[in-house]
Amino acid sequence: MKSYIGKLCERTLLLAAALLGSAALLFGCAADGQAKEAPAPAPELRAIAVTNSPTADPKTVIIPSNAFHKAFCQKDLNDWLAMSLYVMIAAEGNYVEEVSRDDLMRNALNGMISSLDPFSEFFSPKDFEILNAGTKGSFGGIGVEVTAEPKGGAVIMAPIEGTPAFKAGLMPFDELLKINGEDVSKADMMGITRLMRGDAGTMVTVTVRRAEGSSKQEMDFVMKREIIQVNSVPESRLIDKENGIAYVRLTAFDKNLAENLEKELKTLSGEGMRGIIIDLRNNGGGLLDAAWKAAELFVPKGALVVSMSGRAVPEQKFMSRKEPLYPKEPIVILVNKATASASEILCGALKHNRKAILIGSKTYGKGSVQNVAAVGKEGYGMKLTIAYYYTPDGECIHKLGLVPDIEIKTDQEEELAMLRYRQKKHEARYKKISEGAAGSEEEEDLMQVPDAALKAAVTVLKCQLATKE
Repeated sequence: MKSYIGKLCERTLLLAAALLGSAALLFGCAADGQAKEAPAPAPELRAIAVTNSPTADPKTVIIPSNAFHKAFCQKDLNDWLAMSLYVMIAAEGNYVEEVSRDDLMRNALNGMISSLDPFSEFFSPKDFEILNAGTKGSFGGIGVEVTAEPKGGAVIMAPIEGTPAFKAGLMPFDELLKINGEDVSKADMMGITRLMRGDAGTMVTVTVRRAEGSSKQEMDFVMKREIIQVNSVPESRLIDKENGIAYVRLTAFDKNLAENLEKELKTLSGEGMRGIIIDLRNNGGGLLDAAWKAAELFVPKGALVVSMSGRAVPEQKFMSRKEPLYPKEPIVILVNKATASASEILCGALKHNRKAILIGSKTYGKGSVQNVAAVGKEGYGMKLTIAYYYTPDGECIHKLGLVPDIEIKTDQEEELAMLRYRQKKHEARYKKISEGAAGSEEEEDLMQVPDAALKAAVTVLKCQLATKE
């Protein structure tokens, strides 16, 4: 079998490598890594990035120009760049099937970043657009939160209430296997998101592996995509009117969460609220800014909410900026193994400021900070882990999670019972609303579901309220 690389192709590659070495000279460096003369000062390069940093404004990422000069003065970098160019040209010209240079380079960049951890990714323009749309509260899809597993693959964190995924019966920690028959067991997160989302009215089949007892079962769920409207506070009510115990469930930390939570608590306060249960079970998190603002409703002004730091990120402390609206009400937060990210930040802020008791099972342990930035001029983007979160007492929860004050574990049957209850109540509630006859009996029904953690929370709050009298 003949090889068509030959001397011509070899000369082409060597020429390309030589040109790459010459490019280093343009940055004021010799190819062997020794500067021939000092480079002229260059202005700093600035890039505006959308970020998960707790601020309402975009973060300015400053890349000093001398970082580029220094990089191109390193011989090992030139060697790697020359090797990368060699491999790209060889694959582009000689692979058995035609391949796109754009695909080769995009995959190379994605591989470079995604190999770091499950949360760092390089995005195509389409994927970057999908990512940014996800925090705005409205998109087309099936309504499910997905997270990458450290050992590879992805699992469902939670179905969003009222969505096709919720109605179909998808469960937290269902392991994703296929989407429309395409294997996603090793796909990146944006690849999975892209396959799940689509135009409203189109069909999608999701195949999962579910653990039931000691066995695992593969299951197919066929759903019709809808426009997903995320309701960050789907439930809020007094579940014990005699003692004034309120229950609020948070499903996502989007940009509207703190505002919605404040509105619901104001209503409940007018109805006689004296104690609060915040349900963060199956809440996979979201924006740090939302968790920061939510914590400010409860912790004292000037109290530390969360801090973060990394190798290239100086320690930043985020303090409560205003007087709390609910400083005296005792609080219990319900958590489980799918409570993650921004949810854990709120838990840590209230727990370590002695504002809340945690009840349930140990949380997920997603305590890393991702900076999301535009790359280049054609809509590409990158999400890169740059720091870790720390609770007010200096505890890093990443890969560890938060241990509740009162541990109550739930088995698969209880999880299914709670999901089915919420499905049933969701359908009944919206049917009544559509008929203009929303009833109040649902407030009492919440205590009928076999939910040991919720019952424990009510008992704890009753005791706390009794000691205050």
